[in-house]
Amino acid sequence: MERCDYGEAECDNSDLGCNWEGILRDKDNHKNSCEFEDASQIVDDLQRRCEKTEIVNIVLKRRLENALRELEQKKTELQSAANEILRIRVEAASLRDYVYVQRTTLPPRQQAQQTTLPPRQVQQTTRPQHHFPSSQHSEAKQAEGCTIS
Repeated sequence: MERCDYGEAECDNSDLGCNWEGILRDKDNHKNSCEFEDASQIVDDLQRRCEKTEIVNIVLKRRLENALRELEQKKTELQSAANEILRIRVEAASLRDYVYVQRTTLPPRQQAQQTTLPPRQVQQTTRPQHHFPSSQHSEAKQAEGCTIS
């Protein structure tokens, strides 16, 4: 199909604000003198840059999400380690109390004969209740800034 040189046409830069309307055969002449032609190239360049920036942002967002997941996992691991340290400190305090009681309640002759501590119980799924003065319990809980979460 042949192109009609006298058909109606508008400037390719009408979306940028050019109001030129005319016939097809004059469109190329107008394009060479259109004040919006340079802006059109700038807008095209900016659109390409925006598309590249959007792709980079997507990649960076995924990296950040992965890093946050890793940090949460490390935080959980550190909390578990801190809880284990606290459990060991509480157990050590309980054993110190046991030894103290044994030393202070047994006659000197029996103290010399008793050289072993009671057998250690198998670790239970729930934490055993230790009964000792509240100041020792507070110290054990606050030791080295460990907290139970």
